[in-house]
Amino acid sequence: KFHKDMKLMNSVLTQVGAKNLEEFRKVTGLTVARHLLVMDEVTAMFRALPNNIKHEIIKLLSDIGALGRNTGYNILLASQNVDNSVSEFIEHLAVRMCLKCNQANISNKILGNDQGAIGDVGTGKIYVNNNTASGSKDDNTKFRVPYLSPNEFSSIGKFLEEKGKEIGYKSSVSFYNEHDKIMEDRIIEMCGS
Repeated sequence: KFHKDMKLMNSVLTQVGAKNLEEFRKVTGLTVARHLLVMDEVTAMFRALPNNIKHEIIKLLSDIGALGRNTGYNILLASQNVDNSVSEFIEHLAVRMCLKCNQANISNKILGNDQGAIGDVGTGKIYVNNNTASGSKDDNTKFRVPYLSPNEFSSIGKFLEEKGKEIGYKSSVSFYNEHDKIMEDRIIEMCGS
């Protein structure tokens, strides 16, 4: 669905003579929503998939990475490791982020350089690169992000949950459950047609 909708938006852009959403807004005066597909543990997912489904998903993600920026369809992929299956489409991802990693070759696959392995990346720090083709460490930007220890996170979560109960708040969002599984045919359905 995500991929199909992206292709449809691309044809709409073409029909009005726009190359991206900014031009579309100028030509039509319309604002179009942006979409974000989030996938966690991507490498682990690929390891578990049969080759035919893996190749189909790689093709879809490559297409979304190459065309999605112009159409407002973006992907956020997270993984604790990067193997060859991810390397097949990572080149289409314009912005890459790297936490501390143990091996220079993993940092090179992500950032285009070894800064993620040798740089000052500790708890709450991340390197971001949106020009990985250059291979230069000068293109990396180091960010410090808010960090809570598991104990702090738990106590703040409990506090917020209690405050919500006091005012009668009922969440309509179901959060990530690591025990839920999506079968591979559903992955293609969600990303593709």
